[in-house]
Amino acid sequence: KVRFVILMCSIEEQVKQEDNESIYLSTNDSLRNFMLYQRKRVDKFAQMCVEQKINVVISSVGIPKYCLQVLASRNISVIHYLEEEDVEFLSQMCRKHVILEFPRVQFTEKEIFVASSCQRVIIGGKPCVQLTPCGEGLAPYTKTLILAAPTDSLCGQLYTVIHKAIKSVYLSLILSEGPSCSSATIPGGTSFELMCSHFLTTGRWCKSKTLVNEGVQMASILAGAFVGVARILHRNVTETTQNQTRDFLIKLSRVWKRDADMNSLHCLGFDRRGTLRDMDKEGVLEPIALKFHLVSCLMDLLCTLLKTDGIIGT
Repeated sequence: KVRFVILMCSIEEQVKQEDNESIYLSTNDSLRNFMLYQRKRVDKFAQMCVEQKINVVISSVGIPKYCLQVLASRNISVIHYLEEEDVEFLSQMCRKHVILEFPRVQFTEKEIFVASSCQRVIIGGKPCVQLTPCGEGLAPYTKTLILAAPTDSLCGQLYTVIHKAIKSVYLSLILSEGPSCSSATIPGGTSFELMCSHFLTTGRWCKSKTLVNEGVQMASILAGAFVGVARILHRNVTETTQNQTRDFLIKLSRVWKRDADMNSLHCLGFDRRGTLRDMDKEGVLEPIALKFHLVSCLMDLLCTLLKTDGIIGT
């Protein structure tokens, strides 16, 4: 197990600006004494970590190089410049306290976090740190993946996916050079989503008889997402009744029953009244490049999470 503390204060002595305090170092001796004092302060902090078996120090502020050297000499790893939002999330999840001012004697038990593992991983070409918290009161979070700086936040990853998807809209509107541009469109009414969901549910995406756990998880997640899109469309175009969900499931079962003829699945979709129709014959088409690009981005994100964490929590 790995024991770590989280700092939201500097290890060095800080001048309180609100008190208008200043430090004047007029001679070399004063400067030397001040630096010795700072070094003793860092040594004291490092010794406290050693005595209480702290392996990792996480800080929301930067730690000077000489402090890093002192901690490294005692085999203490450091992660600094962690976002304050991530610090608050860790504190709430682990039910522990962060350190807001320099400890005088030792860390309390409420200030010591515990993780089952701490290792270096590469995500998107960037070096990151993977922490897996553990301990009492962490039953729902024992498999939670915590990526500490430097890395992109989940919001940043979501922005990247959406940005790429929006750019792909332009690709879907570009006509092909040939006389026919049918390859740029697909029948609408969630025909694409229903087809993909059926394809993933039946396991036809994998030719191997032995399915990898990560692959099964990914297929299940994507299949559920595709069905969810079709369900939302059906809900928006039909009258809200107590049997609305049952009506959708009955229509969905009609799609599954046509398993023998896969070609027929390519055109089934919901019209404006929520009725299953052959959308190709109805002339309802939509660009396909955007949908494929969104699926590709989601699969890449799922692959990253599955490979680094080994599990996806719902």
